[in-house]
Amino acid sequence: MAASVVKKKILVVVSDAGGAEIISAFIVANRKKFNFYCFLNGPAQKIFKRKKIKFIALAQSQNAAEVLSAHSQAKLLLTGSSWSTDLELQFIKAARTIGLRTATYLDHWVNYRERFGYPRRDWIKNLPDEIWVGDKRAYLLAKKYFQTRSGVFLQPNRYFEEIKKKYARSPKERSSDLLIVTEPLSEAINSLGQQLPVKVTETLWLERILSFLAQHGFKKKIFLRLHPSERPDKYDFIVEKFKKILPIKKTNGDIIRDLKKVGTVFGVTSMALVAAELCRKQVFSIVMDKNLLSFVPQRSRIHRVTNLQKSGKIIRKLASARHGT
Repeated sequence: MAASVVKKKILVVVSDAGGAEIISAFIVANRKKFNFYCFLNGPAQKIFKRKKIKFIALAQSQNAAEVLSAHSQAKLLLTGSSWSTDLELQFIKAARTIGLRTATYLDHWVNYRERFGYPRRDWIKNLPDEIWVGDKRAYLLAKKYFQTRSGVFLQPNRYFEEIKKKYARSPKERSSDLLIVTEPLSEAINSLGQQLPVKVTETLWLERILSFLAQHGFKKKIFLRLHPSERPDKYDFIVEKFKKILPIKKTNGDIIRDLKKVGTVFGVTSMALVAAELCRKQVFSIVMDKNLLSFVPQRSRIHRVTNLQKSGKIIRKLASARHGT
């Protein structure tokens, strides 16, 4: 009888939702090849619970060196790239001191270097040995920005496959309702407190969107989906202002469940826009601030809008149409 093959041990550290989605999908697809030991805090925990992936919850003050020393046989440390915590950066630094190879899976198309502290002088010290990205455009961007010590590798985004399969199994619906996805545009873009000089904050952005819809007599249902890091009551004062004019309802459920309700999706740079495009919705990335970069993936059918009034005709037409699955 042939000896059983010992699977390599991979440690996983992730906090934010975006990284958790893409890394959890990678884990599910590679369970038979590797042994994963997952350490999480923040929104990532909810996502791993949903997918029934075992993990150990970490406190923000957790000593990274102690955790790593208990898993000395690990071959790789795989992390997300959170903006709300420096947890992953602390683990990358600790892994470097013991010679453990590190990889960070980037889950987006913007602020690549900033996730590691750029433009600080010592930002390169925060880089892992490997940068993983999930699609061709992300790969080209990463090769451009990380001409340093990190190798860049294309690791197909299994999360996108999950979305398409899950949506394909859902009941067929047709709807002209609207989903608006928010994100904390004016908050720090990394755990070091660095911020972009954003002039159009998330609250101003939402108010302008709702004013535009009210001005043009939008009568369909509007679902407001908050970013996982945002307080549930963050936009209540805006919703209250428009509640007599627009039928707005907050939602924070599963993204597929939300997408089943609507035909059109508005947002800025949220990953939810990509999920919506994969589900063949009419999607608008409405960027009202020149300091926010375009994130639209390669060959995407996402409409990029920089001026609501100039693009009003096409938005009204598409937002009022019925779109099936």
